Amino acid sequence: MKYEIVKTQGTKTSVGAFMMFDEQGNEGFDSDGNNAWDTLEEAKKAKAHAEKMKTYNFEVPAFYRYEIEANSEEEARSILEDKGGIDIDGELCELDYRDYQNAKLIEDNS
Repeated sequence: MKYEIVKTQGTKTSVGAFMMFDEQGNEGFDSDGNNAWDTLEEAKKAKAHAEKMKTYNFEVPAFYRYEIEANSEEEARSILEDKGGIDIDGELCELDYRDYQNAKLIEDNS
């Protein structure tokens, strides 16, 4: 991903800072979570590092628990199919390290 460095305007008590933004206008961050730098050299270093990074998208299966009140299991399943995730909120079940270990790579944007 490409970034552009922008010098922010200072105030009476601040000289401003250097920030970087991607093509969609999102702020760029360095590996420490900083989004602004005091010098152009620091910003260029953060930009070079960020532009070397690749994006990987993963799918991690998750399970939801739903409590449905109905007269029968068949009716409960019908309600769940029609309204689950829309009108009826489920509770996300806890994930553990194995769920993340088994994550499926779905896209490599390198």
